[in-house]
Amino acid sequence: MPKRKGSTLRKVLGNQRSNQTARHLPGWLNPYGVKRYIGEAIKGAERELEHLLGGRSPGVRAVVKLLALGASWRDMVGTGISEDTLSRLLSTLSEGLFIVQKDEDTGVYYFTDPVYRRTAMRLPLFL
Repeated sequence: MPKRKGSTLRKVLGNQRSNQTARHLPGWLNPYGVKRYIGEAIKGAERELEHLLGGRSPGVRAVVKLLALGASWRDMVGTGISEDTLSRLLSTLSEGLFIVQKDEDTGVYYFTDPVYRRTAMRLPLFL
C-alpha cells in the first residue's frame, strides 16, 4: 500500500512539474498560437462575409466596412444602399449572425466581434 501512495505522489509531482514547464512555454509559444488562431479566425470570418456579400452591390460592402468603425443609419444610407436592403442586412448581421449590435444611446451600429471587425476593415470595396 505505501508503494502505491508513493507512485501516486510521483504522478502528482510529475504533473505539477509538467504544469510548471508549460507555464514557461507561453513566452514564445503563446504569441505564435494567438497569431495563428487569430489568422485562422479571420480567414473563417472572411469566407463567411464574402459568402454573405456575394453578388451584392458595392454599397453593401461599404456598409460592412463602415460597421467595422461604427456607423449611424444616416452614414450607411449615404453609401447609396436602399433603406430596405440596409434593414435586411442589419437584421441578418444582428439577429442571424449576432455579430452586429446597435448602441441605443448613440444610434451607432458596430461589429461586436473583434475578428469580424478586423475582417470587415480588410474587405475590398470592389471585387
